Amino acid sequence: MQVSDLMMDGAQLMLLGMGSVFIFLTILVTAMKAMSWLAITIGGEEEAQPTRTPVRDSGVDANIIPVIAAAVAVWRKRHN
Repeated sequence: MQVSDLMMDGAQLMLLGMGSVFIFLTILVTAMKAMSWLAITIGGEEEAQPTRTPVRDSGVDANIIPVIAAAVAVWRKRHN
């Protein structure tokens, strides 16, 4: 075989491999999105209830807690 034949065979094999990976990943992404949509539709969205920890055990200054809570509330308001 000549070098040009080997290069053509290599290019064909490369395109076949890359094409099959691309098709597989496209199918995988579509399946994941479909399962996510199905899970949200069937189960609904439940918000997790945060567990409260005492401030004295967390090592956070008690004066900073309201500031953090206000910052989280502003962030949630902007991103929902």
